[in-house]
Amino acid sequence: MAENAKKMVTEADLYVAVEGNDAWFGTLPAPNDDGTDGPLATLAGARECMQTLKKDRRNYLVLIRCGIYTLDETVVFGLDDAAPSERITSS
Repeated sequence: MAENAKKMVTEADLYVAVEGNDAWFGTLPAPNDDGTDGPLATLAGARECMQTLKKDRRNYLVLIRCGIYTLDETVVFGLDDAAPSERITSS
């Protein structure tokens, strides 16, 4: 069990957090001191950001931080949101 805890992900390409904002870049795990950048607020915001970044044709890791997230509508992930075809994604 302790060995698995050491393997927990602490760094990601994008972060989603309840104190986030979809107008931010999403590359910080928590809001900065100025409150001008930090994590994204929603799964939909992360999906939109990933669609832009996907042009780089590499796998990205999105870390959804602990919290309660209320969805106003269903977030749908389709084939366009998948990792490049030559990559394998697992969790």
